[in-house]
Amino acid sequence: DKSLKHKGLSAFIVPTDTPGFSLGKKEDKLGIRASSTGNLIMEECRVPASALLGKQGDGFQVGMTTLDGGRIGIASQALGIAQASLECAIEYAQARKAFNAPISKLQAIQFKLADMAVRVESARLL
Repeated sequence: DKSLKHKGLSAFIVPTDTPGFSLGKKEDKLGIRASSTGNLIMEECRVPASALLGKQGDGFQVGMTTLDGGRIGIASQALGIAQASLECAIEYAQARKAFNAPISKLQAIQFKLADMAVRVESARLL
């Protein structure tokens, strides 16, 4: 019933051997390759009422609660990427030369690297 909007959703556990269930193509991503991303395809899947998670109509809440658990992991990944980016920027600034000296000696570059370091550390402390 479309008039129920998000309150009309229910969540189910669908075993992978259910007829009509298949795994879609695994995405080839540029980063975060340790976390697989792909589609779950369900065509004419039939699951018993006993596979219902929570109560009928609580599917949106079940989904949001499930996402809450993943958010800390995603934040941790983002922090790790930011830390690696900072380290890469520092290494580059020390190696790249301009005016016969590493650009890490230039105050403008030092300010940018310091701002990056403050933001990474601030995120770590959240």
